Amino acid sequence: MYKFTKLAVHLLSLVSQVSKDVLTQTKIIKRHYPEYIPWYRAPSGGGAITLGNRRWSRIYYTENWFSDDHSIYSNAAYGSNLWVWLRMTSHEVIHLTHALRFRFFIVYLTVFAYQYIRYGHDKAPLELEANAGTYRLYGFNNYMVSTHNLSIDNMLRGSMSEEDKISMLSNYWAQYNNKV
Repeated sequence: MYKFTKLAVHLLSLVSQVSKDVLTQTKIIKRHYPEYIPWYRAPSGGGAITLGNRRWSRIYYTENWFSDDHSIYSNAAYGSNLWVWLRMTSHEVIHLTHALRFRFFIVYLTVFAYQYIRYGHDKAPLELEANAGTYRLYGFNNYMVSTHNLSIDNMLRGSMSEEDKISMLSNYWAQYNNKV
């Protein structure tokens, strides 16, 4: 089990508009027996599923997300690929707001199941809503690259302290929102 770092909480809160408290309490879990979810094939890219309610929240990722072994997962070994992690997670964390909205775990699952059956995964309204986090991440990254010649990925991997990175992200986010 893993948790988001303070820096990850800050960035994900900016782009997803999910509260820092919710992100801080969320557990990140590598798929394992007996909780073998999500059911995506890891060598084909795998995926994630977000579960929770008012008291707990978890995001389960397939094992390829924690591996750099390309002999097993080919191009889907995302262990060190920070950008791919951010892209997926900026989507998944918005599902945390869905879990809060529906309050009870069974209601949350029922709504998702209904939408998947009726619309399919890619057109389910809650999936489309969750894409907003990824779109904001892309927009913010594009702004940083075009204005500051610095991608989010490179800034996060840089040698500055976590506090300095948080401060920089906050400043750039404010600038970005003033231009949008």
